[in-house]
Amino acid sequence: MSTEGILQQIGLDYVVKIPRELVQSLDLKPGAVLDIRAEQQCLMIAPVNTELAEVQEIHQELMENYQAAFKKLAE
Repeated sequence: MSTEGILQQIGLDYVVKIPRELVQSLDLKPGAVLDIRAEQQCLMIAPVNTELAEVQEIHQELMENYQAAFKKLAE
């Protein structure tokens, strides 16, 4: 589904108005966490599964903190 959003400035921040139909079709709710990134001159916006994001963050922290121990165990 493709649609137009409207970029507005509110104070020092920018806001994109997303049409109601698109929000409803994605089952988004106010306060939903969105991943926003630029890829090849395109703005990509996707809902974030916050539970999965928390697990990934914990995993990354464990890997960084115990990297030496994991290498030793792999020997």
